Amino acid sequence: MNLTEKDKEIIKKSLDDGKPIPSIYKQKLFNTDDTEFVEATKDYKLVYKGKARKEDIIANTPAAPLQKIRSFNKDNQFEDNWSNMLIFGDNLLALKAIYEDQ
Repeated sequence: MNLTEKDKEIIKKSLDDGKPIPSIYKQKLFNTDDTEFVEATKDYKLVYKGKARKEDIIANTPAAPLQKIRSFNKDNQFEDNWSNMLIFGDNLLALKAIYEDQ
């Protein structure tokens, strides 16, 4: 890593101020041969080699209807009839049901 004292001060100030590190320093700090830089946004993704597509996982997961065990917030209903639920069962089946209910 070839950073001068001035470079280190600039990087430290950016971090202290909560600002992104200038892109010129990303190349010096990180190995860019096998790393893909992702700028900070509100949309984060988990990316790794061999990751299955969301569509394939959902298509291969059997459908299972949710059975109401217990409801919360009955006395204070939301305008769109949304309510909290306690789900008991396999997480992938529950996630598929919730995903398809959007």
